[in-house]
Amino acid sequence: MSYVEDAIYGFIKDIFTKGILVLTNKRFLLYTSIAVIMPVILTILSFFQGSEFGTVYNFLFNLELAACVALVITGLVSLKIQLIKVEHLLFLTLTGLLLAVKTFWDTTIVDLTETIFVYISFYSWIITTNIAGLMAIREFMVTWPGWVIRLGDKEERLTFGPLVKLGLFATLAWFTYSIFFSFSWSYLLAFFAAGIVFYTIYVFMPLTKDSIMSSIICFFYFMLLYHLFVRAESSTGFLVLDILLIVGTTIFTAQSISRLIASKKYALPYQWDSLIILLMGFMLGYHLLGVRIAFFGGMASLYSLYHDIAFGFGTLTIFGILILYLSNKSFRGFSKPKVKLMDAVKRVSGMGLEAVTDYAKGLTKTLKKKQWQIEIKKNKDEEE
Repeated sequence: MSYVEDAIYGFIKDIFTKGILVLTNKRFLLYTSIAVIMPVILTILSFFQGSEFGTVYNFLFNLELAACVALVITGLVSLKIQLIKVEHLLFLTLTGLLLAVKTFWDTTIVDLTETIFVYISFYSWIITTNIAGLMAIREFMVTWPGWVIRLGDKEERLTFGPLVKLGLFATLAWFTYSIFFSFSWSYLLAFFAAGIVFYTIYVFMPLTKDSIMSSIICFFYFMLLYHLFVRAESSTGFLVLDILLIVGTTIFTAQSISRLIASKKYALPYQWDSLIILLMGFMLGYHLLGVRIAFFGGMASLYSLYHDIAFGFGTLTIFGILILYLSNKSFRGFSKPKVKLMDAVKRVSGMGLEAVTDYAKGLTKTLKKKQWQIEIKKNKDEEE
């Protein structure tokens, strides 16, 4: 396996294996099970609301709503108070109480509170997915995989620069055409985002000499373009890909939070991993609103709302990063590589030694096999 393959495969494996280990440990297993099982069942039953399953659907919708609110409250309380011994009991008690309120005391105030809460969760999840995507790109660029890919590049060279520039000009042409011939505020916003990336490549990078930060912004911009490709009515077939992105985002975010807590650099209390519980609450709120929008307005309405908001917030994120970088000296460490030269030399030497060892073992086996074949042939000749 080459250095590039090893770096990329190792990065992906690290995200998913360690993230899943976090989500399935004894503290989060109950929450993870609820966050996975309930949305799947509710999504399936949403297609049968008019049949005999309608009552079951309404009950499960209220149950998931109660669990969603309970997760957010439990996460917020755990951030302030260490509740490890009674945390699950608090969550289950809150879920039962909230389900009873929704079932037996469904007033206008309760419905209004529910609507506000679900919308807050919806937008919070969109913000979380964007930040998680940005952090994933940053983590890739400043760690071992990014170091391997940039090996041999000049200091001020944009990673995959020719391809990035080609993609930028292609999207600029696409947005310009769309604005003039089929105007849309989404494409106008996309043109603005492309303009920011153009500034990043041709003004920001020569000014700051920070090619890593410029690469992070460019790759994040191309990641955001996904939202424009699937927002149309004919693109509802991307639902499976969206679900996979949600799962991947949850796993990566859980792994990122746990890594932040485990790092010796940050003196964060143990309760900070309660952010993972909060994250699951936002995810359930996003799913609940998504089911409701898809049922009343169709899947196209859900996609238009979600992807427009996600792209808009992503554009603001790019703009905010540039402002922070230029105005705040401490933020410039965001793009500082984590790989030291001596660590890289040791790792490359170790991988090289391992490759040589594997080659020597393979060569030894081949020689032994050939020697054995020669001996057999010699014995046959003697018998003849």
